[in-house]
Amino acid sequence: MVPPKISVVSPKNQQHNSTSIPLNFTIDAPVNWTGYSLDRKENVSITGNIPLNGLSSGLHNITIYAKDSFSNTMLQKESRSA
Repeated sequence: MVPPKISVVSPKNQQHNSTSIPLNFTIDAPVNWTGYSLDRKENVSITGNIPLNGLSSGLHNITIYAKDSFSNTMLQKESRSA
């Protein structure tokens, strides 16, 4: 079985002048769990798109995870500026 594919819509890989940036993504298959890690910190469970609030200026690393019913896990790593 193939793991789900994650596509990041936002944030774009560019400088943002805001402390709040939307985390928008799509997943091409049904999943049982989604989560993200910001700057390699502990995973945070989410159920869909969310705002990333309280960001400091500079480069941030976002990793989005998705796990399907077959326990296949997909991750999408991104580096974004805030």
